[in-house]
Amino acid sequence: MEKQEETKRIFRLLKKESIPFIILRGHDFLWDRGASEPVDLDILIPEGFVDPIKRFFRGEGYYSVYSSGLLDHMMFRCTKPSADITFDVEHGWVRERNIAHLSYKTASKYVTIVAGEFPALDGAGLAFHLIARALVGKGTFRQRHKTKILEILRSPHKEGLGKLLAKCFGARRCGLILDKILKDQFSDLEGRKWEYLFRFIVHNPSALYPLLKYDLLRLRRIFPRGMVLSFIGLDGTGKTTLAKALVELLKERGLESEYIYMGRLRGHALPMHSVSKKIGVSKIEKTKKPSKAYFLAREFAYYCDLLTRYFLLILPRVLAGTVMVCDRYAYDFFLDTHFSAFSRFLFRFLYPRPALLVFLDLPEEEIIRRKNEYDRGTRHFYYSRWREVRNIFGARVVVSDNVERNTDAVYEWVIQHLLPDPIRLTRPLMPKTRR
Repeated sequence: MEKQEETKRIFRLLKKESIPFIILRGHDFLWDRGASEPVDLDILIPEGFVDPIKRFFRGEGYYSVYSSGLLDHMMFRCTKPSADITFDVEHGWVRERNIAHLSYKTASKYVTIVAGEFPALDGAGLAFHLIARALVGKGTFRQRHKTKILEILRSPHKEGLGKLLAKCFGARRCGLILDKILKDQFSDLEGRKWEYLFRFIVHNPSALYPLLKYDLLRLRRIFPRGMVLSFIGLDGTGKTTLAKALVELLKERGLESEYIYMGRLRGHALPMHSVSKKIGVSKIEKTKKPSKAYFLAREFAYYCDLLTRYFLLILPRVLAGTVMVCDRYAYDFFLDTHFSAFSRFLFRFLYPRPALLVFLDLPEEEIIRRKNEYDRGTRHFYYSRWREVRNIFGARVVVSDNVERNTDAVYEWVIQHLLPDPIRLTRPLMPKTRR
């Protein structure tokens, strides 16, 4: 019951937002309480509405789930366990095996209103979709689909169905398909699915392009794809909390991810602290002002340490397809009071940049309340340096007052950039209901 109400709520809001859509199938439960509730609901939207539909579902608390084998296909899943519904959104065309067989323009000619208010595919358009879905894609007819096709064939919609089938399979094959269906010989059609797929491509050669595109992109799956994300900002803005929350969310979605600290105060790959203690670095800095050569050597040592950490700890995991979420990054060295033009050059042009750099910001009063470690002058100096890093490296500014919302926002960015086209280049995502 709650799934029915949630689905109706979403459809009403889509109409209110003026986002056109057509329900493809599985909508009987909207008015028939005896019908089984679907796990997912397929809808078709016209071209040009990808960004509005994404903004809409994210605004309603849904998260994106990308299929590993489909182009131009979006899935949005509800975060409520009691209303576990997924909306499969086709963009512009309905596709099976990445072969487009029904456009939004054509589908809009065969629309009826269900539950008194929602547009759904019906008549010849629905029968054609179910037949093409079986012959071009699934290879089998479901029993309820057989019943629906026969019902439409025995209605006045038969002529329109014949035109659609003839356009995609040829006039002779169209007559054969309709004859087999009327004689309830669906198994004969299922046994010759490859022949019908070939005939479909012969009569619609343009449909071959997305299929080849998908098969070529699948070859890239042998190269796992990872990335480096980094959170920077003043102490108390929630870098560690957000980084660890993001790692957990990515793992829940089946994506390999790992947390790593990349600041300048600990986690060194080289024996920085032991060497510093032996040569008395802190004593040198307190008793007398060291020379420029000393600071250059010190900066170069830290740069080598950070570079070693990157190539030993981060890069191998990224090449293996892991998303590395960094608490701080090499740019943490910008906070050093003796930061020089030499270091600026090293970090701006030579150090590997992260795929996403997020600058966490909060009002000064909130930072003081959370972690009041520095005096006002030091805090303002650090903030000015982080602002410099933000401007140089194009960091995205996030106000870190809501960990869950910020985690979801960064997660969406990761998915969009990790899955171009959107093709899975790593292991498939296995969505789970958020706890």
